[in-house]
Amino acid sequence: MEVFRTTFEIPACERKICHKEKVLSIGSCFSDIIGDKLLQGKFKVLANPYGVVYNPVSLFSLLSNALSDKEFPETLVLAKDERYFHYQVHSEINASSREELLLLLRDTQRLVKRCLLEASHVFITLGTAFVFELLEPKALVANCHKQPASRFARRMLEPDEMMAAFETYFQLQMAHNPNVEIVLTVSPVRHIREGMLRNQVSKSQLRLLCHRLEKDFEKVSYFPSYELMMDDLRDYRFYKPDMIHPSGPAEDYVWEHFKACYFDSGTSKLLKRVENVKQALSHRPFNPRSNAHKEFLMRLLEKITEMPDYLDYSEEMEAIDKQIKQTA
Repeated sequence: MEVFRTTFEIPACERKICHKEKVLSIGSCFSDIIGDKLLQGKFKVLANPYGVVYNPVSLFSLLSNALSDKEFPETLVLAKDERYFHYQVHSEINASSREELLLLLRDTQRLVKRCLLEASHVFITLGTAFVFELLEPKALVANCHKQPASRFARRMLEPDEMMAAFETYFQLQMAHNPNVEIVLTVSPVRHIREGMLRNQVSKSQLRLLCHRLEKDFEKVSYFPSYELMMDDLRDYRFYKPDMIHPSGPAEDYVWEHFKACYFDSGTSKLLKRVENVKQALSHRPFNPRSNAHKEFLMRLLEKITEMPDYLDYSEEMEAIDKQIKQTA
């Protein structure tokens, strides 16, 4: 039989992920995909707390600043449409006043630091090597918040610049939590606004950076989400209609490889139980007040109570209790 695709082996990670330990997923929008999959699987994951951040220097700086308790500079606060934003984070992080925004950023940074101190794994997804620098005050930004292009200068990050930013983060991370596994990946989402040719140069820079970091630093590894899309699937049917973002089946395919790499048999079995409960929770009864549905809910509640105590099902149990009372 002819084989119509190219595949490759992904070495299993020695340090496995389990439900008891914390995980941080941060970076480009692909980190949202992995973060959401982990959340749905009842893992203790903090997913993109600063919103989507694309470039490595901004990402590594956010992590460094969290570990060193460095305040967000007030000079980079932007007022727009009666809301306040910060140039170092995504637009989804906003508030109704400058003071509220800075408080929100401080609280988020504390949350990130707490996770970094306790995490077993930090997953960092790099999206682009292109950055925008604010001209006044001069600063590299994570997000332009749709401000006029005249306020910025665009350029590509230098390899040594990205290495230096990572090294600062790495030293702080090892000083605070040397047992963590730092996993790098390159987002398969193409940044076509830069043009196809420049996007390829950007992705090449990021892939080379990951290679250098994996080679030069212990506790650093690489997960090939980029290669799974570009070299294994390699077909537009695995993209959404915009022909840029991976489709649902493509995301599921990468997730299956992720599980094989980072989960042991015990975690995989528990995840299967979690998925069965999730499927049951999505059940929509023909008659919500029937005795048959009440019995179904009682069995489901029993399944949940048999789950390990470190899995949080408090919201689900409250919702089931409410439904049971409605059948009475």
